[in-house]
Amino acid sequence: MNIGFAGSDNFSLKILSGLTEIIADGNISISLVLTIPAKNQGRGRLLIETPISLFSKKNNFFIEYIEFAKPVNNSLKDRISNLDYLIVASFGYILNETILSLPKYGCINVHPSLLPKWRGAAPIQRAIEAGDIVTGVSIMKMVWNLDAGPVWRIVEQEIDKNDTYVDLEAKLAIVSLQMLQKFLKTPYDKITYNPQNEKEATYAKKITASELEIDWTRTALEIVRKINAFYPKPCTYTYLNSQRLKFGKAEVLDHQKFMRKAPGTLLVSKDKKKAFLAVHCGSGLLKINLIQKESGKWIDAKSFINGFKYSGEPVLGGKI
Repeated sequence: MNIGFAGSDNFSLKILSGLTEIIADGNISISLVLTIPAKNQGRGRLLIETPISLFSKKNNFFIEYIEFAKPVNNSLKDRISNLDYLIVASFGYILNETILSLPKYGCINVHPSLLPKWRGAAPIQRAIEAGDIVTGVSIMKMVWNLDAGPVWRIVEQEIDKNDTYVDLEAKLAIVSLQMLQKFLKTPYDKITYNPQNEKEATYAKKITASELEIDWTRTALEIVRKINAFYPKPCTYTYLNSQRLKFGKAEVLDHQKFMRKAPGTLLVSKDKKKAFLAVHCGSGLLKINLIQKESGKWIDAKSFINGFKYSGEPVLGGKI
């Protein structure tokens, strides 16, 4: 079997890396890898290649780059036409109907949600943010409409209350590979797809910069979910005076015995046995487990507390 792969980010990297192990023991070959071109990123505007590009070069895969708003050339169309399947995972590029029709048995998408729930750009993050207790992986045959194709199989995955994006992504990648292994071993004439229920469709909208600053008037539970959903990228943030702080991992403090304070009030406990960093919210308190000062490295709460020099009860919030 001759397959291709299309992806761009760390989730798709986990899938491609696992696929290389799967095909090593069978009669499957990856003859084409598609990704998007390098982009200027960060404050230094350095040209950064996708994880898929770097991995493919290291493993001597044939790579083609697809650019937004630019037509796919005929030589690439020919390569795609020679594929049995094109496996797509977190690609970040919308394939048109012509491309979708080229592989012999179609383009197959590995989508980390329980379709039709959480179609779209950020299904893992939105599931955590919404407080879902279960998500999963859907393998579907791609059509022009966003994540609307008929589904071959869905497998569920529980979400732990303290799962961050990176935690849940790793779990879903394992599930995805197990499913792909079964899919690729199934004869084409034995594979059936079932249509999605359009009435149940929900959308995982793209994460925007405007939603990343923490609103401390929200409940502790809501804020914890947002912090965990957006770690390690793009991360929620707040300000301590004029210093920007990013939060990486957090949890709700249960059975609190602390006097209620204004939302955003920072609670610093330096007790050696119970040292912790907490924040008063509109309702409840949350405990910060991972924090990053502006232009600094990620540190745990204890390390932050050791260097904490503010007096009184500082309040987190808008930049001064």
